[in-house]
Amino acid sequence: MSPLHTEFHRLFLTSAGPQAPATLLDEHGRTRALVLELTAPVDTVAMGALWQGLQSELGLPAPAVAVNGRDALQLWFALAQPVGLAQARASLDGLVARYLPALQVRQWRAWP
Repeated sequence: MSPLHTEFHRLFLTSAGPQAPATLLDEHGRTRALVLELTAPVDTVAMGALWQGLQSELGLPAPAVAVNGRDALQLWFALAQPVGLAQARASLDGLVARYLPALQVRQWRAWP
């Protein structure tokens, strides 16, 4: 496994055992990763406000940034402890409401 894959697994994925495939959800339906995807065209000013707010106002580390290869940028948030899906979704919805209030529903996606 490459160093990139090792770190990606360490930060974001879970698996039930060495033979089980890695997934964002553990056996209890909890996750250690939150993903917020902003579809093109991405409002870079709004994304900058989110980026700054996460770190300066909320004291969170900067999320990882990925390009999905089709139509969006993704922000990946690694959590120290797994949370349930309802809490994960509420957290992402709260970030969008606070830092990206002008985005329409079709301009962003979140998972798990």
